[in-house]
Amino acid sequence: MPLTGYLIASKFRVIVHCLSHEQSMTCFPLSKGPEECQPHRTITLVNVNGNHYMSVFLKENYPMPPTTPYWNAHRNSSASAWKAMYWSHFELYNQLTSQAMQAHDQTFAESYNTEPNFGYLILLSESVSEISDIRISDIRNFGYGFGYQ
Repeated sequence: MPLTGYLIASKFRVIVHCLSHEQSMTCFPLSKGPEECQPHRTITLVNVNGNHYMSVFLKENYPMPPTTPYWNAHRNSSASAWKAMYWSHFELYNQLTSQAMQAHDQTFAESYNTEPNFGYLILLSESVSEISDIRISDIRNFGYGFGYQ
């Protein structure tokens, strides 16, 4: 999915978030900067059960997963402005993942027989009660606000 995310981002001048248990990432256009892609639109795809994707809509000021080394190596100079523009979103993501890992370590240390919370950063609808092995309570613990279509 990583290269597909960059193809979508570059062709349609959008920000693409790919979220999964294995790796969550943000794909910005490779050749266009934020000033050339107005208004800023996002597409967020969540991998569910490892075999299909669903689209979700994020509310404003959401945590943003990091870009990949591919984007860092292949973007042009005008596209590098994306990272600076969304720096606060990246920082929020880093803070939440750090807190989630600390909570997981604490929970695991207290009782290794309980289901561990590995800090998966997957956004789902509040109306969805359960998908796969993801616990909605774990997702809400990250403080995400989100919408679902």
